Amino acid sequence: SGNNTDALVTENKVNLPAESTPNEGTALQETDECASMCLSRMEEHKQHWGGDLLDISEVERLAKEQYDKFIAQLKVDYGEEYFTKIFEVDSKSRGRTAFLSANVEDGVSLLRFKRKLKMKILSAQLSIEKERTKFGGCDCTVGTKVSNPQLLESHERVPSLADHHERFVWATGGHSIAAGHGNLFNQSYTAVMERVLVDIFGSIGIEFEGRAYAMGGTPSAPEIALCNEAIFGTDPDVLSWDFAMLDGGMWDRKGMYTNRGAGLNPNRPALIDMFIDHDVERRVAELQKVEERGLTGLYMNPDTFQEMKDGIPDTFGLTSEQIDALPRFVRHFKCQEALEKGDPTCNDMKYDNNEICPDRKGMAFWHPGWKLLALWGNTMALFMSETLLDAIAEIDSLSDRETLFRHLQTEENIEYQKFFQSDLPPLEKEFLNQFGEELLNEANVSVFFRSPSICHTARLPAETRYLGIVTESDRIGVHDYYKGVPKNVADQLEVKDGSEMSMPLVYDPAERQSCEVELNRDFKDFFFASNKMGWSRITIPNKAEVRAYGLDDPDKFKYQGLLVVCLKICDWGICPAGDMQLESIQKGQVKFKVNGVPVTNVTKFVDCGVLRGKHGHYWKPNDNGQYKIRAKVLGDGSDFSFLRISSLIVL
Repeated sequence: SGNNTDALVTENKVNLPAESTPNEGTALQETDECASMCLSRMEEHKQHWGGDLLDISEVERLAKEQYDKFIAQLKVDYGEEYFTKIFEVDSKSRGRTAFLSANVEDGVSLLRFKRKLKMKILSAQLSIEKERTKFGGCDCTVGTKVSNPQLLESHERVPSLADHHERFVWATGGHSIAAGHGNLFNQSYTAVMERVLVDIFGSIGIEFEGRAYAMGGTPSAPEIALCNEAIFGTDPDVLSWDFAMLDGGMWDRKGMYTNRGAGLNPNRPALIDMFIDHDVERRVAELQKVEERGLTGLYMNPDTFQEMKDGIPDTFGLTSEQIDALPRFVRHFKCQEALEKGDPTCNDMKYDNNEICPDRKGMAFWHPGWKLLALWGNTMALFMSETLLDAIAEIDSLSDRETLFRHLQTEENIEYQKFFQSDLPPLEKEFLNQFGEELLNEANVSVFFRSPSICHTARLPAETRYLGIVTESDRIGVHDYYKGVPKNVADQLEVKDGSEMSMPLVYDPAERQSCEVELNRDFKDFFFASNKMGWSRITIPNKAEVRAYGLDDPDKFKYQGLLVVCLKICDWGICPAGDMQLESIQKGQVKFKVNGVPVTNVTKFVDCGVLRGKHGHYWKPNDNGQYKIRAKVLGDGSDFSFLRISSLIVL
């Protein structure tokens, strides 16, 4: 098949010459103790998973069984009649049209997405093969003892079967709608999708994780784009974009999010655009540019969701008895042709579980309620599960697994080279103006789009916070991470003897809602300095970041030396008295030093700023490859002035 990428991608089945595979038959025929152990191990695997995951037909059966359970539950939730009207068209699932390739006619992004799923399946099989064939001192490929003592020792350390052999991560980026504000956290569309796909993917040895990492009141760039890996991790397989309400027609922000998220992330995630109802033609055109540069670009099909809306029963005109007789997931859903609003009941019944923390934040008219989130999440699960089944069906059972995996990997590598070799798309004039002429004359704009970055972020949710990397803490996890210092405590911090303190990580308890169940995970935490604290310091990258990103290898990461500071975004643009902004730095009300060298100004970069010294915007790291940044708040003349840094970024 050579290196003809288009031909490789568009094949439904990749038929490669079969090569040698582990000969389980040989092992079964052995009469020594290894033959018995190998047979037991094989049966243990089959019982653990409910079938043989090295047999692609069994993989398909197991996934299909879980998919059928999902469909059965949808019929319970929505009722048989409305399930058909909402989720099917001409007896076919609408999951297959819910998301489209940017270039619909050739469907290349969908083919690329299926390739990613095939690679996950094959990778899981290769892991299972390794776990099954060498353990306890036996090599089950031939049914004999392992001759190498080191191999014997390593295999005997495998105490039990793994719970999964691969992982698929969907990372959701977006604003308050994507975060599910106004609802319970487990009602967000990402959480709904995850609950379904955990069982379907898990049935074939793949752990599914849905990272609902959207943040209220936050655009897609520059901070989120520059902090992509710190926030979403280095392992997402899907990165979604749900920022339409805040990004609007600012295509430069979407361009930065796309380039840095889908292009630079080492796991090469597919970019999936959610909710492009407005200016659809332009949004699809922008996504096509992504696809043409070798990346995977899919978008939620607004036509499919309009058809689904048409299938929902209208409550208007029904008696209370008729309304109560409707299945729960369509009851009080549509009134007078509008979803979740209108008479007689849709306004009042928009948000579920009102008895659970009825005064919770975010129950606004512009936020969707639980029924709409469930419709979106279930449709996303339909698309994902049906695409997974298609990917399984297209794997040639006669091909050698490792050879086929490498073949698909080579295809992907060839296509990703298009991205790195492509020119930046034409940038909007307004975006260029946002840099400032002086910075543009000194720095190549491509640095902000294509160069790697280190982001030291206080924001939540963020993988580097949950993994204890930012805080250099052993407290890890989405619920047990180190929170930092409460705001009321930080406000009282004071240094009188001229000494210097570390810049504390601070959280505002008022942002955390008190409820017996989780409501949201997005919080605008910050690094803090005040006019009471004198000089305070922070180092980027810290030792944990050096280890996590392999920064001790000079060939692995080379930053340019631009330092970007992003301040905490004030809700609705209303900042408290004494809050220092970028203009405060420009006025000299906040002083910075980088490795002892004074910062003379800051060049505004959209919502963030690029630190500038007397020799320009580029800064040299110290001998350890780090930047020790010191800040001192002088203030605006008020009794209490403070600086709240959301993220510090090295480009």
